[in-house]
Parts: sequence; structure tokens; C-alpha cells
Amino acid sequence: MSTENPIVVPLPHPLAQLRKILDWSRVQCAEASGLTPSSVQNIERGSAPLAPEAAFALEGATGCNAMHLAEASGTWRRLKGMQPAVMKEGLQEPAGRDYVEYFQPKTLLFEPFTRDYYERYVQSPLPSESAQNAVLDLGRRIGLLLGTLAAEPQRFRRTYRQLAQLINRERQQAGVKDPEMAEFAANMGTSQQKEMTVAELAAEEKLPEHPLWKQADLASRLKPEDKLKVTIEEYPFWPGVERIGGEDDYYVPDFTLAERKVWRITLPDGTLLTIPVVNTRSTGLRAKLTPAMTQHIRLQREAGSKDGTDR
Repeated sequence: MSTENPIVVPLPHPLAQLRKILDWSRVQCAEASGLTPSSVQNIERGSAPLAPEAAFALEGATGCNAMHLAEASGTWRRLKGMQPAVMKEGLQEPAGRDYVEYFQPKTLLFEPFTRDYYERYVQSPLPSESAQNAVLDLGRRIGLLLGTLAAEPQRFRRTYRQLAQLINRERQQAGVKDPEMAEFAANMGTSQQKEMTVAELAAEEKLPEHPLWKQADLASRLKPEDKLKVTIEEYPFWPGVERIGGEDDYYVPDFTLAERKVWRITLPDGTLLTIPVVNTRSTGLRAKLTPAMTQHIRLQREAGSKDGTDR
């Protein structure tokens, strides 16, 4: 290849490319995603990584694939650290073509991201199948995000509470009427401290059944009237996917209404006994479906499969 007039291939950060496609300033990008303009700037310069939370926020705002965006951002940042001159001056064709294609933003289907795709993404409702897949994917991503906070209980609880409040607020703004969910969310994320006797603790639902309770063997070590300091933390379950029918039947996205309690019991010797307990109060759609309704749905599906349609 002649080097007299080499074609220089620039390698801008994937987020910078995304902004260019959308014709967004850093301020506009920050407003749409919930990031700060300085964070956008630091990410694009490579002085800060693109954290999973930021990648998912950008995906929610634009439809750009968060997994690819985060991976490409990490690779771009490492390459910049190893070869700053190359990243500044660019690569020559054709050697740089693979890099350029790799760093280009992708859609949720891993296709090249375009302005037209963004317009469709923000305006089009999700088909039922896509909505179901989105619920499953969202559950996995929420688990991934919260999993990174497992070693930081205060941040974990704060993030968990904020997400639950956000989901419930969005449901209300969308006109979803569910008094049970509203009541549950209003009381979620609470923490209370009190003194309880061993007998009172033993009477709590599911607590005496937990292996950690049995291992502590408080009944033989303490008197029923002995009082212990107890902290009770309560959190809601996340939206889940309900299976309706038998093993080979179908799934529907729904909100699971349940409560997770964490009992923190201070024993007389100062030992802290922590016991998580899950109590299912009701499950969303399944609790509202009568056997007759479930049977009707099943018959419809069977009839649809016979004539080659899926109802």
C-alpha cells in the first residue's frame, strides 16, 4: 500500500461516537442518561472507566447495547494506555478497519447503531415477546448490578431501595393500578430496632425453620423470656416472570409481591446472628388468575397450536 497519502483511521471512544451519531452534546447526553457532563467527558478521554451502571443508563436512554458499549470502552481505554500515540494520530487503512468496526456502537441486536434505530427505539412500543425478553434481561442485569454491591451493605440497601421506588413510580405514571404493590412499596426498605424475647422470635413465621436459627440452638441456650436486641430490615422482591400452567406451558412478565426480611439478632455474648427470611405475601398475575381462567387460556393456546397460530 502506498504511504504517500495514507488514510488515517481515527479511533474515538465508543461513547463519543454514540454522541456524534445522535448529534448530542455532552450536556444532552448527561441529561438523557442521568450521568454528569464531567463523567461523560472523563469516560470519553479514557481517564475514567465506563462503569456497568453508566452503560445500562446509556442503553436505557438510547437503545445502544450496554454490554458491547462497556466492553468496547474497556478495550479502548487499555489500548490508549498502551499506545497513546496511535490513539491520538489514528491508524492507517486497512490495518485500522477492524478496530474502527469494533469500537462502533451497536444496537441491542448487535447491529450498527444509527439515528433511525434510536428514533424507533424511543417511539415504538415493545411487542409482547420483546417485552417478555426485556423483563428476563432486566432481571439478570439488576442481579449483576446488585451483585457488585454485595460487599458494601449500605450501598446495596440504598441502591435496592432506589430501584424499587423508581419502578413503582414509573408504574404509577404509566397508569398501572395495583394497590397491593403500592402499599408494599410504600413500606419497603424499612429498618426497625426493638427488643424481643426468645419466645417471640420463635413464633415468627419461618424464622425457627431457618438452618442458622437451628444451628444457634437458642431454645436450649436461653430462657423463653430472655430479651434480645433485634434489628429487622425488610425489602421487596423484584419484578419477575411468572410461569402459568405446567412444566411445558408459558411464561408471562409480572411483579412478584413478596418480602425479604433480614433478622439481625444480638446474642448475650455479643455475637450477631444474621438470618434472611423470605415470606411470599402474594404473587402478581398468578394470584389473580382463577383455575377457570388458567384453563381457558390453556384451551386457547391448544386450539391455536392445532390450526398453526399462536394466541
